[in-house]
Amino acid sequence: MDWLTFFSKIVDSIAWPTGIVIVVLILKKPLGSLLPLLRNLKYKDLELSFGDELKKIEDKANKVLSAEKKPKQIAKEPVKRDSSELIKESKRLFEDFPDPAVAVAWSAVEAELLAAIMRTASSPDYPPNNSPMKNARFLQDAGYLKSDKIDLLKRMSNLRNMAVHGGGMPITIDDAREFIALTEWIVKDLKEITR
Repeated sequence: MDWLTFFSKIVDSIAWPTGIVIVVLILKKPLGSLLPLLRNLKYKDLELSFGDELKKIEDKANKVLSAEKKPKQIAKEPVKRDSSELIKESKRLFEDFPDPAVAVAWSAVEAELLAAIMRTASSPDYPPNNSPMKNARFLQDAGYLKSDKIDLLKRMSNLRNMAVHGGGMPITIDDAREFIALTEWIVKDLKEITR
């Protein structure tokens, strides 16, 4: 027997098991997803029944899980704060955390815009789903806000976005103080809007 014949016999004897291993590795995920659906497998003297074993495991799991009583978790109710509370909180924050203080102050404007739109029923949409500026435009369309106030609200919204998302100079303590004062004025003005 020469080397070429010897080598070809080795390759021939190794080829089909290697091929099967490669096919199994390639089809591992699809076959794995099909196995739970397979109920019986029979090959020569080997017979497997997956459905019966799966049913036994499910029954055992149901008994174990129902025997253990899980404590109920108490769902947190969203805390609704009015604009005056938000302004107080922003005043408390602005010296140490000017950026979050601006964001909290803007939340007071958002809350008051929503309250005004609800009082006047000026939105054809469900107002809590609207953006604050959309609610402001609805108030403008209904004649409750003038264009100069809409422009002021847009500028304040942009400052709030800069404070929250960055993209400019950091907010100073004086900037935050002025923003909060402006917020108080806007909120007071929005509270006066009635039908």
